[in-house]
Amino acid sequence: SLLNLVGYGDLSPASYLQGAYAISQTLTGAGVFAAMTGVVNVLLRNLNSSYTAFRHTMDGLNAYMRFRKLPEVLRGHVRSYYLYLWNSKQGLSGSRILDDLPFTLRREILSYLNSTVVTQVPMFTRGDRNMIDQVASMLKPVVFLKGFMVFRRGEPGREMYFIRKGSVEVIIPGVGVVATLGAGQFFGEVALLKSEPRNASIRARELAELFVLTAEDLEFVLRLYPDQRA
Repeated sequence: SLLNLVGYGDLSPASYLQGAYAISQTLTGAGVFAAMTGVVNVLLRNLNSSYTAFRHTMDGLNAYMRFRKLPEVLRGHVRSYYLYLWNSKQGLSGSRILDDLPFTLRREILSYLNSTVVTQVPMFTRGDRNMIDQVASMLKPVVFLKGFMVFRRGEPGREMYFIRKGSVEVIIPGVGVVATLGAGQFFGEVALLKSEPRNASIRARELAELFVLTAEDLEFVLRLYPDQRA
């Protein structure tokens, strides 16, 4: 249309009608091109929105760590943690995604995902399905990098842990590593149930994905199912 309007060699509008037609075709083509460019731009923005949010988070973290003058080694640990979360979940938070679902549907999904690890604990195997589903819906994911301490001997026990992926070492100060726990196992329940200090230290043997059940959440479940308190 543009060639017909301005002419190219021997090709040019021969009348006002042809010129008007060429102008209308040129404007239509320009409009279609602009619309297509806009659609592609929106698609690219949507594809990059989660990565942009991740970059903003990292920029904020780096600025904070510089301001606080944190050691470079510690900064590296923080970056590694967030990079792992990004690479494993692509910037999506499972808990936030499920927040918009009805409670019953959210609990059904969390039960499907987490009930296997819950049923490894003897005190929960005695409970009915509703109790297991309740506990499974309360588990919170947490990640520990290789070599990081989950907790130390003597600390108050306010949580118990379920291993989803990776492994941890059980350490007795003055003795060393006395056991290794892997996926599907749990730890920390003794101090939690007896309200006693930790009797051993736990360290991530490799990058470990864990689920946490807090004392407050456990107490809530036991109030709902008092027969399981014994």
